[in-house]
Amino acid sequence: MRRCVVKPATTNFGIGIHFIPKNSPYAWREAIHACFKLSGTVVAETFIQGKEYRFLVIGNAVNGIVYREPANIIGDGISRIKNLVQAKNENPNYYRFPYFLKLEKFELNFLKAQGLTPTSILPQGKKIYLRENSNISTGGDSIDVTDSVPNFFHSIALKSAKACGAKICGVDMIIPSFSGQNYAIIELNYNPAIFFHSVPFQGKDRDPGSALLKLFNLI
Repeated sequence: MRRCVVKPATTNFGIGIHFIPKNSPYAWREAIHACFKLSGTVVAETFIQGKEYRFLVIGNAVNGIVYREPANIIGDGISRIKNLVQAKNENPNYYRFPYFLKLEKFELNFLKAQGLTPTSILPQGKKIYLRENSNISTGGDSIDVTDSVPNFFHSIALKSAKACGAKICGVDMIIPSFSGQNYAIIELNYNPAIFFHSVPFQGKDRDPGSALLKLFNLI
């Protein structure tokens, strides 16, 4: 049995996403039970290895692309994990309100799977992830990569938005490598957040607000 992802069909912000290990009937039962508490429809997908990118399509153009890196911290050789989380949340450049890093059930279980606890001290420069999903709403980082993504993937995002008749669309794509043409579209968002394209954690402001105003002939 392959690794899979199970999620409610009608939630946003990464709520209710479960990553199912191979050959784990118990994890399947637990995930499906939890998802049906949140939605009348549950989606099960094959897990695709690679990085997740959000393509923001406005009109007939890709306005911006961000790599969505899962919630993470970097060790300094001194501080405990819980203190690194607090320090990142207090960093004025980490603008995630109200989407701060957390140390709750999912994060604690993910740390445990790595042999870590909130009191563990990470070596200098060691990066660890607190969650497997990459949603900004669960503490992920938005890193602008618009200028480095090959045009092939731009065209796929535009075709995807056009196929569903959306003039404004967030296309979520898993891409293993830019050197090939393998990809998987995991979601189309008709009401995409634009703030992480205008104030990304790293990279250039793509000014999606102006693109939206131009789309509606307001400027």
